[in-house]
Amino acid sequence: MKVAAIQMTSGPDVSANLEQAAALLEDAAARGASLYDALTPGIGLLGLFELEKALYELRYEIGNRPAWAGIPLQGILEWGIT
Repeated sequence: MKVAAIQMTSGPDVSANLEQAAALLEDAAARGASLYDALTPGIGLLGLFELEKALYELRYEIGNRPAWAGIPLQGILEWGIT
């Protein structure tokens, strides 16, 4: 499996940034690179970071806005189902 790391400097023009990122991804794919499975949302290392962030948000809402705690909690519950 080939993987590619893409580094770019983003500017204020969002459309141009997205076009540049797409061109770099297409070039990497043309050279045989593929997406790394561990970067699939909810899986592998990225999934761990997503869960950590969701739990942080839940802890924040409980401590600062208890009435809003249901928002990250719902996301955590839905994330665990998929």
